[in-house]
Amino acid sequence: MTNPTPGTPLPWEVDTIQSEGEYGTGPDTHVGFAVSAIYDAKGNVLFDALNSDVIVVHEDYGDEDGYVSAWDETSAKNACYLVHTANSYPALVALKDELVAMLQTCRGELRTMGELTDGLASEDCAALVAKIDALLAKARGEG
Repeated sequence: MTNPTPGTPLPWEVDTIQSEGEYGTGPDTHVGFAVSAIYDAKGNVLFDALNSDVIVVHEDYGDEDGYVSAWDETSAKNACYLVHTANSYPALVALKDELVAMLQTCRGELRTMGELTDGLASEDCAALVAKIDALLAKARGEG
């Protein structure tokens, strides 16, 4: 696996920025709502949804002074997914490396067991070795 974030420090975070976009129709048209932005560990904006055409704006009328907050739910969900994926990447690579090492060890043990036995046990070991070989090839991007 290659690093999807070369030169971009992790962890990433999600926050919002104000868009000047419009939502609603006719007399119910409103201007301005929050969209999501992704920031790197240094606070640099990596991505934002200011120009997104795929928005689902929600409003919250919770303020007694009539304040309305509006935000793009689609960009919030997409940004959270991307940030979770990027932040999880190093742990997934480490886990993959551990699993590959374990499979290689198991493969060696099974080959030895297969060579020491004959008949059904040897065939079972050979079948397991073949499955492990296929998994290792897939982990290397060969299958």
